[in-house]
Amino acid sequence: MPFFQSSPKSISFHSRIYNNIKVAILKTGNYRNINEAVFNQITEDIPNPSFAFMVQCHDRTIFYKNQNYLEEFSQLAAKKLVKLAGFTSYGEQIGNLHVNDTMLCMVVE
Repeated sequence: MPFFQSSPKSISFHSRIYNNIKVAILKTGNYRNINEAVFNQITEDIPNPSFAFMVQCHDRTIFYKNQNYLEEFSQLAAKKLVKLAGFTSYGEQIGNLHVNDTMLCMVVE
């Protein structure tokens, strides 16, 4: 995860947090079910994609690896999106919102 509790009521981030950046600490959902639903929705919307390009957050990749889920995730993505390329990157900055543990998937019909 992109942060750790360094002492009670204190959080240290592994990334630079600029002034006026919004930070929300969320609980992890059932990522297996969520990923299955995301890939199902993609293939429902685009039944025969010709290509997909995926960028996954570094922290998400590390989390999946620590949960022994990274290989299963990779196989699921490869099964649902046959022609797939991608890489792991760092969290995204959108305006004044810093986002971690994300996946961007561009799918071409």
